[in-house]
Amino acid sequence: MTSFVHPTHYGRLSPTAGSAWPSVIVDAMTISDPFAVALLVAKGLLALVSICFLLSGVDDFFVDVYHAVRATYRRLFVARHARPMTTHVNVLKQPEQPIAVMIPAWDESAVIRHMLEANLRRVRYGNLHVFVGTYPNDDATNREVELVRESYPNVHRVVCPHNGPTNKADCLNRVYEGIRLFEEARGFRFEVFALNDSEDVIHPLCFKVFNYLIPRLDMVQVPVIPLEVPWWHFTAGHYLDEFAENHARTWSFGKA
Repeated sequence: MTSFVHPTHYGRLSPTAGSAWPSVIVDAMTISDPFAVALLVAKGLLALVSICFLLSGVDDFFVDVYHAVRATYRRLFVARHARPMTTHVNVLKQPEQPIAVMIPAWDESAVIRHMLEANLRRVRYGNLHVFVGTYPNDDATNREVELVRESYPNVHRVVCPHNGPTNKADCLNRVYEGIRLFEEARGFRFEVFALNDSEDVIHPLCFKVFNYLIPRLDMVQVPVIPLEVPWWHFTAGHYLDEFAENHARTWSFGKA
């Protein structure tokens, strides 16, 4: 026998003996309410995060617009009349000021010697001293720097008084202290301080540019152009994208 309930009776169901319908409906509502609340909260959080992303992207959009306008203006009105500073006669003939290059190095034995030797062969600047900061517990890096010092007397090793690693700022402070002691011992003063990393490939005329612009300018920053690597080198690829972003689009905005 088939049972049915007339539509007019739906609103008058009440718990009676032998009837499971009301309890099933109550249980379903009890279970579904927490999910409904969670869904409502998730929608609210999604809206809030979306607004935050929108607001945080306004400054990036402004940088994009400025970079596009500036690049267009320079291409139309400046680039045709400008020439690279490295070809300027005054840059190449400017008397060389003593420059101290500061390089912090922790666990850089794989690259430090190759970087120093390659850059010292390439750089067209005579009045230059390189100070490499190392740590007492980094024998491999100390050994590589000493091998370079055998061929290049203008390379100096400054050993931090404590074991590493610490951080780049701490190492550079120790290098600066070593430079001051070197100045006192030699009786002269460096006019320009340059910062490099242990894997940098330096343009041959970058120190000529520093020498020409300083002290007319207090500080000079040159863009870092990353060397392309195979796509599967994910960490290096991340750095490539980061430097391309910071030293192309964002860096041009900072020059304004």
